Amino acid sequence: MAAAPLANLRFRMPEGVDIGPIKFSVSTTVQAVKEMVIAEWPKDFPRPAPADTAEVRLILNGKVLENGKTLMECRTPTGMLVTCHLLIRPKPEPSKPGAESKTDGTPSGCGCSVQ
Repeated sequence: MAAAPLANLRFRMPEGVDIGPIKFSVSTTVQAVKEMVIAEWPKDFPRPAPADTAEVRLILNGKVLENGKTLMECRTPTGMLVTCHLLIRPKPEPSKPGAESKTDGTPSGCGCSVQ
């Protein structure tokens, strides 16, 4: 039986720093890829490695990769080096006890509508 094709991924951060390239089977889940990225985090990088994979966003061909999908389901190319953008989304700060929340019924956000 033939081995599953390999995806050769390089992860580029906004600061221009790369992690990899690292080869993955296309049957690898995005969650496992994120775990590997955190494990390979550059030691000399000024920003510490994320504590949780929920903070990591991987973008391939303009689409955010979903944790439960495999690289094959995300249509990751094989047989070539592919650059995947890596963004860190900090965890939201927990709300402070007694902090007021907006409960007047108006929607939050900018309220823009696209026509």
